[in-house]
Amino acid sequence: MVAQELACADKELVIIEQGSDTSRLAGMDEMELGRQLYQENGRFPKSEEGIPYYRALNIGGTTEIAIGSGVRSLEDELKSLGIDLREEFAETEDELGLTPMVEEHIGPNAKLLTGAAESLGMEMTRWPKFIDFERCTHCGKCVITCPTGAKWSAKGVIKKLTTMGNVRLLSETRVKSVNVCNGCATGVVCETNNGSLEVQAEKTILAAGGLGTPVVLRNSGIEAGKALFLDLYTVVYGRSPDFLPNLEPSMPTVFAEHYDRGYVLAPHVDVVLMFQGLKKWFGDRPPYGIMVKTRDSNAGSVDENGRVSKRLTDNDRNRLSTGGELAKKILIQAGVEPETITITGPYGGHPGATAAIGEVVNPNLECRSVKGLYICDGSVLPVSPGLPPILTIASLAKWLGKLLIIDY
Repeated sequence: MVAQELACADKELVIIEQGSDTSRLAGMDEMELGRQLYQENGRFPKSEEGIPYYRALNIGGTTEIAIGSGVRSLEDELKSLGIDLREEFAETEDELGLTPMVEEHIGPNAKLLTGAAESLGMEMTRWPKFIDFERCTHCGKCVITCPTGAKWSAKGVIKKLTTMGNVRLLSETRVKSVNVCNGCATGVVCETNNGSLEVQAEKTILAAGGLGTPVVLRNSGIEAGKALFLDLYTVVYGRSPDFLPNLEPSMPTVFAEHYDRGYVLAPHVDVVLMFQGLKKWFGDRPPYGIMVKTRDSNAGSVDENGRVSKRLTDNDRNRLSTGGELAKKILIQAGVEPETITITGPYGGHPGATAAIGEVVNPNLECRSVKGLYICDGSVLPVSPGLPPILTIASLAKWLGKLLIIDY
């Protein structure tokens, strides 16, 4: 999104991506393609404490495996730091085609849980999605791929940019460090299948994500990765004879009344269970679940080798536990047999705070210790949003792009 702003202003750009172009895998079975999209072939990397986390290394990044939820988050927190995104939020929402989840695309299992929550006096709302519902077949495979191309992803943006004469894409190229001369960034050092490569640049924008960015920074002699949130969540599952054995879009509705208490609830089927095999997953009495997504603490870190540490605080445990109990009530109200209810361990999906505004970068997203080095991804978010952050990061990127156009 930063590149889009700069390219349209006739700036010359090189986009460097560690992953490959998944369109080359056309014809592959959808579940196998999903495994290829996730880091470590669907096995999911874990923190040193054993918490799995999601990460996609490919052109388009994690937007390829996102559920398509576009909600504003951290708007007030960023404004207090001098970043007012009101204009950029509106522009990005329009560009991504954001619209509330269409009623006809909400699956029967999610409708059952939504109705149960409402009967308990909980207000459920349809989440805004960056999905073209005229093309969507509500197959429920957003988290492994989008077979119809109905879901917006950054890969589509990059494909359009590479048709422009002023943009070059280097895929399967890993950025190892930033070159720094006299306190200014002069480009990056990369690793390719054919050996090392240096790319010189007037300005460098690092967007390797909440887990990748701190590794590049630390390998460049810049302190980062001392804090980490993962937007921790669990899924509370149960079995009911009323649940239908089919995939359906995840998180179409959300119970957000307790967001100020640090968590939200939404109907969900986790990709981990999908990868166990559809036949095993569905069976005769399929389970269905409710995600308990929390705003976790920054009690974590990422070292120079990419090793992730994530400690659960008492507040983290309390949020997960309190949200889990509420999810149980909804499931039982929906007809789930209490003895079938299980709760997964915590997972992480949205890493951040590893290069936070005010710590590693200034309010203009420029590295405080290196001029000409900008960072724009989840790593700069100072605290956990507890909500899908794609819209916020994309809007922040648009904001930075405008700033850089003025600056050079």
